Amino acid sequence: MRWVLWCLIFAAGLAVVHPSAIAASTTASGNALTNGDFEFVSPEADARGRLPVGWEKGYGHTSVLQIAPETRPGSPGKQCLKIDCNDQIQTSGVYSALFAIDPSRALQVSGWMKPGHSERGLSGTYFGIGWFDRDRKPIILVPDTQVNYHYMQSTRQEGARHRLGGLFLPAAAIPADYYCVIPATAAFAQIMAFTINYPAPVLVDDIEVIPLTPEELRHKRQELAKATPPPAGATAASQPPQEITSDWAAAWLGGGKARDAANELARYMAKVLGVSVASVEWKPNAAKHNFVITDVAHAPSAVAKGLEGKHRDAFAIECPVRLDGKDVCLLVSQDEYAHDYPVYYFLTKFMDVHWVGPGELGVVYEKKPDWKMPAKISVVENPDFEMRLWSGQSFSSREWLARSGRMGFHHALGYVFHPDKFGDIPEVYPLVGGRRFVPKPKSGAGALSGWQPCTGNPKSVDIAVDHVLQELERGPAISVSLSVNDGAGNTCECDLCRAQDEKDAFQPGQRPNLSGRFFRFYNAVMERVLEKNPNAYIAVLGYGAVKTPPKEFKVHPRIQVFQVQPSIESLRAWKEAGATPNMYLWLWDGGFLTVRPDMHVIAELVRECHRLGGLGLYSEIVPQWTVSAPKFYILAHLLWDTNRDVDQLLDEYLELAYGKDAAVPLRAFFDKWYEIWNRRPAAQRHET
Repeated sequence: MRWVLWCLIFAAGLAVVHPSAIAASTTASGNALTNGDFEFVSPEADARGRLPVGWEKGYGHTSVLQIAPETRPGSPGKQCLKIDCNDQIQTSGVYSALFAIDPSRALQVSGWMKPGHSERGLSGTYFGIGWFDRDRKPIILVPDTQVNYHYMQSTRQEGARHRLGGLFLPAAAIPADYYCVIPATAAFAQIMAFTINYPAPVLVDDIEVIPLTPEELRHKRQELAKATPPPAGATAASQPPQEITSDWAAAWLGGGKARDAANELARYMAKVLGVSVASVEWKPNAAKHNFVITDVAHAPSAVAKGLEGKHRDAFAIECPVRLDGKDVCLLVSQDEYAHDYPVYYFLTKFMDVHWVGPGELGVVYEKKPDWKMPAKISVVENPDFEMRLWSGQSFSSREWLARSGRMGFHHALGYVFHPDKFGDIPEVYPLVGGRRFVPKPKSGAGALSGWQPCTGNPKSVDIAVDHVLQELERGPAISVSLSVNDGAGNTCECDLCRAQDEKDAFQPGQRPNLSGRFFRFYNAVMERVLEKNPNAYIAVLGYGAVKTPPKEFKVHPRIQVFQVQPSIESLRAWKEAGATPNMYLWLWDGGFLTVRPDMHVIAELVRECHRLGGLGLYSEIVPQWTVSAPKFYILAHLLWDTNRDVDQLLDEYLELAYGKDAAVPLRAFFDKWYEIWNRRPAAQRHET
């Protein structure tokens, strides 16, 4: 099983750097970044699917990374990094190794990117710099998040090269309203370049991080004084009035993600209406129809109150609402991580826009120049599941109100007990063959696999409690994972751990059942955490050595167990053991030429999990659009509303994607494969 990095962008606020802050020349100070021009040659490291020399780790699917013999006009080099995305693999990129910086010295950061496809919303290409303290720990820039990066963007068109970057100033030297700030505690930085849901190649080249001398900084500040772009965080009141000539305006009230959602609404409304739709930061304007995207922190209290007690992805749409003297249509989410959900709901429900395939060809809508706003809208939507997430790179499903990663749950103990943090406390690592095994981290996906910490030592409980509380403070997930590391071997043999095991933990010829020790450990951590955070959840995998519930004691009900390949019986078993059951599925299609499984079987699992109090579903997928999209269209809608009908959803998708006439034989095709699937014994039909 692989850890899928699901929340980096959808769970992060973007601090966007204005293009006019970008320098056009390299200084003599030297590049602090190793191999930013990708000219260092190593036949092994520079082969397709491997990281470039000097770059520490990949983002998403690294199989499409390669060093290509292409470069931009004027570049001193002969090659660049190619992120060779396609329709099947759309998310990929690289992180540099951490490099030392002096936080009292300004940095000129820049890089070149050549995208190969138009961009929309949060789908596209990204270039950023992250900040770390002396202990190499991330420096959080946005409270209650895990964001330690500034992302630098500009408007990019298909096939055009653009220079991205910004002038980052020491915290003590920033002018008024400046926003590209080096944190005062920064000692290291990291560059990242990546794509999100982007189905075309991207070229990356000539990335520079140049420390500036005082004289060079003076020149750059003079350039800034001439440019004076409005800062990303400026309020509407601080900017000059914006003249809007359109009758329609999609406005944002809040942070960068609200802006992205407003852009998305404006783009699709313009397609349907056939007229321009302004996308602006909210303040009263002359448009006849105003839509305002915001969250409960910025919304009128009467609207925000309607979302109290609802799940994190719940939203409200109210129209008309009086805001700053204007009647507006208000689209309100719980927080910045779900601004796009009311937008997609509005476009689907009220403007008949649907997403059924990849790219622009997959968007179904009709031009309606005479479309009229409903006289009144009052909608509150609350999903049945907090987390509705899958790993595939071929489609994001945000448009279907899915792909939401609100719960930490995957393999985690290797990170929690990382030897770089606690290697000097050997007693929290496993006793193996009479000696403490302190792992030496490797590189790659399995870097922290193949061992488990000592759960019997009270210090281990202390470490886990501190970790859970810290992660919950960062948000936005509702749960923190303490899941076992992947891989067998190197489990603790000390007396304290053995005393936690159940009587039948070790049976001849069988893999040890370690549910006793781990769930006693989880219970102890949960009780301590709840003393300081009564709303906390811990989430763990029901997998490997902990795939079955303990029998000798009850699991704390606030422990969310993601049962891998669940059946209705296994979900009920976890509930009877005291835990709250959730689902971890393997809905793979890449290696199969069939429609699998019968989605009626999956619907039964989803409904039973919801009945038992489950909050989340995660699935690994290897997608093919023709068979995967109908499956996940159905699943997305079921997770939002478990009362939806599978047959109706399948008919709906097929008609939208292929038309009424073609939908009839296609439905017969799917029904035949469902019938074949159900020839399996009933006890095996959930095994996908």
